[in-house]
Amino acid sequence: MIDTRNRRKATRLPVDIPVEYLGKEFLGQGTVINASPYGVLIRGSYLPMIGTNLSLRLFPSDDKEPLSVERAVVRWQRGSELGVEIMTLTPE
Repeated sequence: MIDTRNRRKATRLPVDIPVEYLGKEFLGQGTVINASPYGVLIRGSYLPMIGTNLSLRLFPSDDKEPLSVERAVVRWQRGSELGVEIMTLTPE
């Protein structure tokens, strides 16, 4: 197994944020379990193929608007988890 800890651009912080992730032919739901400015680890209901482009909607709390990620890319998957690199956030 490749050790990816030294390749990361920033430390990932543990979180528990509901998320929806959308591709051309699917809608997955899950939980972001750790995050950095560059990527997230999602435990989800659907595992898209490595290299798949996604958009994300994160729901940090009930009283706030969802945070949207316009474009992200699946970099790895294992079990019920996928590592996603954030490419483009929506302007707002």
